[in-house]
Amino acid sequence: MKRKNIIAILVIALIAVLIVAKLVSNKRVLIKHNQIEDRSHIPTAVNVAPATIKIMDKEIVRPAIVLANEEAVIAATMPGKIIQLNIELGDRVNKGQTIGKIDTRANDIQVKSLELAVAKMKTDFERNQSLYQGNALSESQFLDSKFAYNSKKLQLDQLKQQISDSYIKSPLSGIITKKDHVAGEFVGAGTPVASVVDVNYLKINVFVNESEVRYIKSGQKVKITSNLATDTAFQGKVIYVSPNADKNFNYTVQIQIKNDRNALLRPGNYVMVHFHPSQERKSLQIPKKAIVSGIKNAFVYVVDGNRAKKRVIKVGRDNGSYIEVLNGLKAGEKVVVDGQINIIDNSLIEPKNTK
Repeated sequence: MKRKNIIAILVIALIAVLIVAKLVSNKRVLIKHNQIEDRSHIPTAVNVAPATIKIMDKEIVRPAIVLANEEAVIAATMPGKIIQLNIELGDRVNKGQTIGKIDTRANDIQVKSLELAVAKMKTDFERNQSLYQGNALSESQFLDSKFAYNSKKLQLDQLKQQISDSYIKSPLSGIITKKDHVAGEFVGAGTPVASVVDVNYLKINVFVNESEVRYIKSGQKVKITSNLATDTAFQGKVIYVSPNADKNFNYTVQIQIKNDRNALLRPGNYVMVHFHPSQERKSLQIPKKAIVSGIKNAFVYVVDGNRAKKRVIKVGRDNGSYIEVLNGLKAGEKVVVDGQINIIDNSLIEPKNTK
């Protein structure tokens, strides 16, 4: 009996040893498969190109959206019932033009009543003034009549101003683009009645970087092109150049375009704005595809023998497939233009010149 127990124990122990040995063997196999192969001694093939001095494109071209020069809400100045509203969508109006009126018939009656009262008080005041000058009236009585006369005149002026405010007028010249009310409706003071857009002039806001803004001046002429009129180039004028850059280091340039009734451009159109710097210049440039990590935090890999060295650079103007380098590189230095994804700083490389 004891012998059988000993044999059973030995069999179990043997099985346990075999299991442990198998697990250890499996672990070694997994470690071998998961181990990263050391390829640091194997050069990575990359295409390279030199930083060269090239002529900068004379044009600075930027996309933009056409905007209305001015937009305004036409509102009622006083509360009341609209008895007249002479506009429709698309109508052209002039600055100060009356387009509607609030009912003031009750005010008109009050005006007539006040005019009669003012006329009587004026007569009384003039008579009392003569009596006062002849010492036939006390000073307090004279001053009381003068105050009453001036107060009534003030009431009349205020009422006439209210009637004047009943006329709804356009604050600028343009085209009616919205009509919110019709004659017969009651509105409060300041209630929008319609909207008007000035299209006699159009404006465009363009964003340029710090290397480009120095070539753009207020008053400078620019060319605007659009797919809506491929055979027509529009002329604009720079009216504002922002002195401060935004968080992306871009500067706002505002352009104004004189419009007419037959003009093809309208607010909302997509256009290209062409700036023409006054002088041609040369600058250090590299292929744009050499840039790693975007324009804002740009860096490139520079060839240093058989190694790729990471180099932070500052870029300037876009020049088609090339980009200007303001600092960080010298003419003749070669940069990696293909294969950057496979290398890091100080990687072993096999550089090949681009054709």
